[in-house]
Order: sequence, then structure tokens, then C-alpha cells
Amino acid sequence: MVQSLHFFRKLCKLHVNGTQTRSDAGTKVTPPKSRSSVRVIPIPEFLSEKLKNKPRRGEFVLSSGNGSMDVRSYRRHFKKLLDEAQLSDIKFHALRHTFATRALEVGMDFKTLSEILGHSSVAITLDLYVHSLDEYKRNQMSKLGEIYLPSE
Repeated sequence: MVQSLHFFRKLCKLHVNGTQTRSDAGTKVTPPKSRSSVRVIPIPEFLSEKLKNKPRRGEFVLSSGNGSMDVRSYRRHFKKLLDEAQLSDIKFHALRHTFATRALEVGMDFKTLSEILGHSSVAITLDLYVHSLDEYKRNQMSKLGEIYLPSE
């Protein structure tokens, strides 16, 4: 759960320092399950500009009243956005998988990605979230040809 968002000279950072739990008594923010889950994520400028213009109440990026937005509200809002865009229904968590794959496609290193995702090791990131695409595999395999071609 993203608890706070800070802007400093066009540098935007998300502070992840809790997770939302639900019980019969309602929802509350509790400490994350591991130390590596507590993290600060730099947000690229093209996204920070959009976030600056988003009205917020309280310390949360998405809020309901003075507290965090309930996870069911996230799901409903996400489903509505998918419907409006005429996209297939996917789980919100699938965006995490997509982010990991796309980040590697643009050259993000494994260690940085692992820290951004809040994993305790790079192995967890690679095993759970990175799904190589066929085109990327072909490009990587074609690099082997470079060692067999005579230099000109």
C-alpha cells in the first residue's frame, strides 16, 4: 500500500510503508510482511506531473475520506476503467506482472526492479514476476550469432 507521496523539485517519490488488511471491524493499515516491503519508489517525471494534478485528501495517493481507499473500491474503479476502455477483465495485481516485464524490456536491471517491487531477493522477482516475451527471446538468441560472424 502506498502511504505517502512527496514532491521535491520535480522528483516524486512513493513511500510504501504499510499494507491494508480487512476484518469484520473494517480496514486498517498494518506493517508490511517483510523489511524489504518498506521502500521508497522514485516516480518518473512524466507520471509525477499527472500525480501533482490529482486532488488528494490525507497522506494516501488514493484516499476515501481521511483514510486509505478500501481494496474493494480499487477493484470496482479498475473494472470500470477496463470496461470504458473496452479491455478484457484482468485482476489489478496483473499490472504488477506487466510492470516487471516492461521494466526489463526497457533495460532496468534485475536488482533495481527487485527493490522497487519490494522483494527480499532478485530470485523472487525473476521467478514470480518476469515473463519473457517471444520477441525478446529471439533478440537475445540472435546476439549469439555475433560471436560466430567474422568481423569486417
